[in-house]
Amino acid sequence: MMSMGYTQEVTKGIYMIAIPQIYEHPNTAHYLILGDKVALVEAAFVYSLPYLEKALSEVGVRPEDIDYIIATHYHIDHTGAIGALLEKAKKARVVIHLQNHKLLTDPVRLVRGSTMAFGLAAFKLYGKPGEIKPVSIDRMMKIRGGEELDLGKGKVLKLIYTPGHDTDHVSIYERSTKTLFPSEAVSVYNSRELRAYLPPASGGPYDIPRAKESIKELMRLDVNTICLPHFGVVEDVQPREFLQKSLEYIDYWLDFILGMLKQGYNFYNVLNAMNQKLLEMAGYRSLDQLHEYFKKFWFMYLPKITLMGYFNYIFQYPGGLLYSYNPGPVSSALKSEMGGV
Repeated sequence: MMSMGYTQEVTKGIYMIAIPQIYEHPNTAHYLILGDKVALVEAAFVYSLPYLEKALSEVGVRPEDIDYIIATHYHIDHTGAIGALLEKAKKARVVIHLQNHKLLTDPVRLVRGSTMAFGLAAFKLYGKPGEIKPVSIDRMMKIRGGEELDLGKGKVLKLIYTPGHDTDHVSIYERSTKTLFPSEAVSVYNSRELRAYLPPASGGPYDIPRAKESIKELMRLDVNTICLPHFGVVEDVQPREFLQKSLEYIDYWLDFILGMLKQGYNFYNVLNAMNQKLLEMAGYRSLDQLHEYFKKFWFMYLPKITLMGYFNYIFQYPGGLLYSYNPGPVSSALKSEMGGV
């Protein structure tokens, strides 16, 4: 990819924006898609909005040039800056699934959801309710999935409903370049800094069956490039292999968690073991080898949120494992690692 400061060209007419967000490190990648019309995928942190505007200017785009701001789902790390950006992006429509669109009108509810996962640190990370601007419903383009946005110059975006991470989750496929923006329908993965597959379960019940079906839906596409929000372009794994591994690791981590629960371990025992396993997968011996962002944010919060999602699926989700739990052998993925438990 060719870099121009905060902006990197992914392929013709598509740019990744990587700006300082947490501990001066990017957390949520934005993507800019240029045709006759302009689409911005995600608008994450209200504090980093000046950086986002500078990044746009690197490719000659002003906020007022934006036609669509696409929110792959309502979570604050994907939508927190949308309301503020709309004050300058006067003609932009916010493309969002109709399932949870009303949450963008109420920043208090958005922040409340983030405090469940991050505690009071959420205010520092994402902003307080008064700093996060509401989005008016009349600025929204509510979708169900299956729609297409024709940006002109051959750029057509297919919007694909991919629930699992949350009920309103949407992925994006650009046909002419065969570029997929799966957001958190697939694993959290970083080709340059942390090559470990972590399913992006949210803190609520992780809908594992739907998450797996969503990945299978994406595997039907002809994909040349995968662009992740967390984080970046997948560079070291072929697209098909990455999607397949994202699918397989949903069950891998389920087996890992069940294996420890069957041995009597509690949530925090499992979390510590998950963190160690993720480090090993990525080829590290300790957190000290990583950027401060990974030590003080990524490993502090993301595995915990994923584990919360798995626990809620196991013990609360209708049809989850608790409803058909059989304390027999762990499935094959972990037999060798867990000593044949």
